[in-house]
Amino acid sequence: MASAGGPGALGFEQMPLIVGAFSLAWVLGLVVPGAPGGVGVFEGVAIALLQVSLTPERILGAVAAYRLISTLAEVLGAAVGAWMGRDRPTPRHP
Repeated sequence: MASAGGPGALGFEQMPLIVGAFSLAWVLGLVVPGAPGGVGVFEGVAIALLQVSLTPERILGAVAAYRLISTLAEVLGAAVGAWMGRDRPTPRHP
């Protein structure tokens, strides 16, 4: 299956590379101490692994979209948790 759109175009055959690179970058960002949320580590690993097959614009766009989506998911999860716990009484300590 050929990819249309010139250099850096995404095709289905690139999905294992992209998913693998993002997965490895996520794991390394998770285990590196001192990097909250893997900031910097994730981006560096993803760029290093994908630069051989994708254009810099596509890589940076994908990394930025990933950061935006993951941040929004965390904010949404916190909001749902706060909303679900709003009617619970505050525990009193003796």
